[in-house]
Amino acid sequence: MLIDKIDKDFESIKKQYDDEIYRLHGILDAVPGSIYWKDLDGVYRGQNNFSIEKMRSIGLEPNMVGKTDHELFPKEVADNYI
Repeated sequence: MLIDKIDKDFESIKKQYDDEIYRLHGILDAVPGSIYWKDLDGVYRGQNNFSIEKMRSIGLEPNMVGKTDHELFPKEVADNYI
């Protein structure tokens, strides 16, 4: 049936996508430097493990996800990051 083929194709594509995301996270977490990304509204959407550990080591909130620069840093620093 057509619906079964569509379901099978969808599952195959989803698995490929999930595998790529898994590999990408592995690469990002292996990089010895801070990597983070924001959406168009300036909200952090992700970061690698190095950035989490670096922020923790200097006494900052390590989880940036869902926050903006002004929620994480003093105003002068946040204004420069934007």
